[in-house]
Amino acid sequence: MQQNAKAPLLQVVLLSFLSAIGIQYFQQESQRATDVIKVVNDRYRDLLSDAEKNISEANEKMNEMQTQHDKDTVTMRYKLLQQEVKLKSLNSQIVTLQTERLELMNMPTFF
Repeated sequence: MQQNAKAPLLQVVLLSFLSAIGIQYFQQESQRATDVIKVVNDRYRDLLSDAEKNISEANEKMNEMQTQHDKDTVTMRYKLLQQEVKLKSLNSQIVTLQTERLELMNMPTFF
């Protein structure tokens, strides 16, 4: 009968031992999961930082390009205006020369 009394005690001890092993396993797995989460969070922060840096550089480059475009546009408009003034002057000269030519052709000849 002593063996029957020892059996429940053995079950309790065995369950306690398995519970302790289960708790220890759970704690180890929890620590591993925490470590993995930390690594993933660190990687995320690194990627986020790199992305923000790249966006900042891209915005700076776009601003530089916009500034250069604005300067080029002003330059081209100025050159266009110069050419328009030159064309207007040349057209005026043509009209003047044509008028003079007609006057010369309509002059009476003395010879």
